[in-house]
Amino acid sequence: LIDVLQTDSSIEDAVVVKEESSCTEFLDQQIQLLRPSVIVAMGSAAAKRLMRHHTMLDCPRTVHDYCGFDLVVTDHPLDLLKDSSKKVNAWKDLCFASDLMKGHQEDASVS
Repeated sequence: LIDVLQTDSSIEDAVVVKEESSCTEFLDQQIQLLRPSVIVAMGSAAAKRLMRHHTMLDCPRTVHDYCGFDLVVTDHPLDLLKDSSKKVNAWKDLCFASDLMKGHQEDASVS
């Protein structure tokens, strides 16, 4: 579980850009080191940070690609605390990610 640095997108100074770049580089290194079968982005800030170019982030239970790794987007835990009606879909997202991970494990055992 890795937190994604949130910055004020209205600030475009050199320090913020360098900080974002360093954090993204560190995150990418951690992902390459851990080689997760599935990445779950919790919340729109994390999803947008990982998928800057992607516009389909609101599609439920969709597999996105992040640097060759499967990425599933769900709601941030704070959003679930604020609006309990989102919990049903968040649970479905996590079950989807779990099934995806199990599929990767089965593929690895066959190889």
